[in-house]
Amino acid sequence: MSTMSLPQTAPKINHTEITSGPWRVVPFNIGCNTIYDICYEGVRPIGTIAKKADAHLASASPDMCEALEYALNNLRKNKNNGLGLAAVQKMKNALALAKGGEPE
Repeated sequence: MSTMSLPQTAPKINHTEITSGPWRVVPFNIGCNTIYDICYEGVRPIGTIAKKADAHLASASPDMCEALEYALNNLRKNKNNGLGLAAVQKMKNALALAKGGEPE
């Protein structure tokens, strides 16, 4: 019995890393319906979403993740800068979920 192997030129996929942005929404018509592909590097699809609003939310996720990390790092440096601990915890939890982890 032979085993099937990928060609040596096939990229290795690391399922623990976030695909870098920017991502964009590409509408795709199927008959009377429109679905939305989320793409990076111009044309490489990440996934397909049925609702336009959800597609735009998903496509913004790399930018939102980066902004959230930036905000948390600056809050830590400035000792939360008067921002409530509950707000900081919500940011940490959202970032953990975005990276496939669990909220605290």
